[in-house]
Parts: sequence; structure tokens; C-alpha cells
Amino acid sequence: MDINQIDYELQKQKSNITLLQECLKNINNYIQNIGFSEDVHDITEFLRQVKENLDNCKNNVNSLVFLKEQYYKFKSGSLSTSESNAYNQLLDQYTESNRLTSSALNDFLIKYLQNAFFNVDNVNQTIIKNKIEENCSTNFQAPKISGTSKHIEAHKEPEKPSVHETPNVYESFRIHDSSSMFETSDELKDNNVLLISEKKNKIFLPYTINDLNEILESNRHYHSIQEIIKKEYIVPLDRHKNGIISRFKETFNFMRKKEKASLMDSLDFALDLAFNYKLNPAIILACKDLEQLDTYLDCLELNELNKFDYFKIEYEISPTKR
Repeated sequence: MDINQIDYELQKQKSNITLLQECLKNINNYIQNIGFSEDVHDITEFLRQVKENLDNCKNNVNSLVFLKEQYYKFKSGSLSTSESNAYNQLLDQYTESNRLTSSALNDFLIKYLQNAFFNVDNVNQTIIKNKIEENCSTNFQAPKISGTSKHIEAHKEPEKPSVHETPNVYESFRIHDSSSMFETSDELKDNNVLLISEKKNKIFLPYTINDLNEILESNRHYHSIQEIIKKEYIVPLDRHKNGIISRFKETFNFMRKKEKASLMDSLDFALDLAFNYKLNPAIILACKDLEQLDTYLDCLELNELNKFDYFKIEYEISPTKR
């Protein structure tokens, strides 16, 4: 592969990423408008496929960038034997990866075009059809090599914990048997507890009195702090009936509304967290800012949830499950 071929492949992979991001925007628009009780199996599968294809294309870009950086050293013979072997191995891996990922991308795009979920206008239909034809007519010939690159291995879906199984997942936090702290009283205090209650089928979010007063002063729609708590800080547990969709939706809205992030940054982060099966969507909803969420994700990854101290996390289990 000469430098012109590398540049062509690099541009093609970046074009694939742009196209997939446009598809993701449409998928997100659909997700933002579905209700809690709707069957989301098909849309979940679309979300999974767009993530896999985006990961494949981004990995291909990384490989091509490295190949381009090393190309002139390789041609001049200035690389060591081991470096030259590594270069040739990566070139072979990319060739095979490109063949497999192009096929997976085409399958996704065809299903995307045929699906009634999304309103794909004529311009986008033409772009997608051209991309399918381009991928099918690629000049790349894939040599036979053993195995495939790790990012295109067959997807094996891990066991998905439901919101009702959270005490096993988050065993660092104690189970709470009473939600009396959320009953309205004359003396309102800061609430530093996220309570996930199966008993009441509700999620009670943490808050500070300062936050409540700011909302009351800036939003004329509310007439009392108690009304704000009821409308903004108590949400139905059924909101998170589907973990993947809930994590995607909560993260996207978290980034757009709380962090004022760009559309693509919000979509990228939402897609990343959607398939973090250990993450309860209620945590995303409860976090005040990105610092809190990042800290929780770090603690979750290191299995050190006891070190997360921005707010407590408690569970109220339904009596039928005791």
C-alpha cells in the first residue's frame, strides 16, 4: 500500500465515521421521544450496531494514522527488522479488518435505510446508498491471515443487571428500609441521599436547599420548594426499565443540559456509557456535574465505590423480594 492508498483509506474511514454519527443523531431523536413502556428491543440493537461500527472505524483510523507515520521510514529501510515486521503485520491486520468492517457497515446501513423508525430524507438516502456501493467496490484485496483484530471480534453480550438487582451490583451501599427523609416537613434540609425504592417504585434524588432556592427564583413555573422536589427530584423507577436506553438517554441529557456540551460530545459519551452494564442510570440522573459522574465511574471501574462521597446511595427493596 503506497502513501496515496493510505490517504484514500484514511479519508474513507473518516467519512464512515461522519455517516455513522449522522445515523446516531437520528437514532437519538427517536430515543428522546419514546415512552417508558415501549418495546425498545429493535432500537437497542441499532444502538449496539452503530457503536460497534463506530468503534471499528475509529480503530481503523488509528491503524492508518500509525501506518502513515511509519510509511517513509519503512520505505527508506530505516526501521529495524522487528519494526518492519510489526509494520507489515499491522498492514495485513488492517487489510483484513477493512474487509470485515466494511461488510458489517454495509449490513447496518441497509437495515438502517429499511427501518421505519427513522425519517431518512432523499439526500441522506443517496449518501448512504453511495457509501454502500463504495464499500462493496473497494479495491482492497484482503490477504489470508490467522485471526482478526480484537475490535472486530463477535459481540458477546454480558448479563444485564436490572435496576431491581442493584443491591448485588452496588453492595458497598446499604439497603434503606424507610424513605421518611423524603416526607415534606416544615424544616427542609439538604438531602445527601440517592434512594432507589422498589417499595414505592420511585427514585428520590439528592438535593441542596441552595439548589432548590435557585430553581424557585429562576423558574416562575414553580410556586414552592415542595413542588420542585415533587416534580424534579422524585422520578418513577420505570423510567429506567431498559438499562441501555436509559443510560444513553440520561447521559445525553446530562451532557446537553447540565454540562452544555456539544451535540457530538454528548452523543459520544452517551454511546460509551449506554453499554456500561454496571452503571445504574439513576446515578447519572443524580450527579450534579461531570466531576461527580467521572469520580463515580472511576470508583466503579476500580471497585472502590466506598470512596465515592458526593452523596450516599441507598436501596429500598420491595417486601416481596425479602
